[in-house]
Amino acid sequence: MGFIDEGRAMRHRSCRRMACTIVPALSGFLLVLLAVWATLLFQRLTPLYTPIICETGLAKVRTATSDSDIELVLSSKCENHNAYDVATASSKEGSVFMGKDFVLVSSAIEIPRSMLPASGSGSVDLHIKLNVTVDPFGSLLGYVFAGEEVPIYIESRVDVVIDTNLLPFARSSSGLGGFKTMQAMHERCGFNLQMPSRIGPLSCAGSFNQLELQNVSAHAKKDSGLSFDGVTGSVIDEVTHTKDVALISAMSIGYGVGIVLVLLVICTGEVTMLKS
Repeated sequence: MGFIDEGRAMRHRSCRRMACTIVPALSGFLLVLLAVWATLLFQRLTPLYTPIICETGLAKVRTATSDSDIELVLSSKCENHNAYDVATASSKEGSVFMGKDFVLVSSAIEIPRSMLPASGSGSVDLHIKLNVTVDPFGSLLGYVFAGEEVPIYIESRVDVVIDTNLLPFARSSSGLGGFKTMQAMHERCGFNLQMPSRIGPLSCAGSFNQLELQNVSAHAKKDSGLSFDGVTGSVIDEVTHTKDVALISAMSIGYGVGIVLVLLVICTGEVTMLKS
């Protein structure tokens, strides 16, 4: 019986020793993996937002129900250099002005929902409906149907949605899975129109006074299209602060505690070998 009890005691001590070794070692390994993941994600999301670059692309003129109703479709090719998808859509109707006197001719502006893939490019379309008969003096009709170039100014409101998952298995961007934020922007753009179907490159700026419209035969400049520089400020700063705190904390705990646990297991193993 004495030999049996001693054997049971040795097996018990051996199992306890293995548990005291495996559990800290596994915990340390997982914590170091967490820190490595947080480091890679921190690098991928820093800076959190890089401005989207758009270039004016295809422009179409469509006639609507009458000769005085004009429908325009302007497409911009946009490059998204961020590590997540960015969605755009019009939040509400804007305003369309025609001529140097800024005659209001329409409030029908629509930007269909567009998705710009992460580290990729996509198209953002701008749909505009004009009714030139709203000009009480007919001066704009003369410009349009005489074949002369007439400036068109548009003011639109765009919702930009940033939605990214921090965890690869997360289905939603809420909570620990990631973050989602939406910011409304005011776009002030313009172009020259020459009937029946010629449209100059789209130009955008912070205000109408800063706009430099190109003639219909000019080639579009690289950064002349829709601008997303307005996606900045307190919203991005707040999300950036939250991201930095969460990921830096994960790196500190992961590397600090994880490495300590791994070293503790190594040292404990060496001491056990010396004793034996």
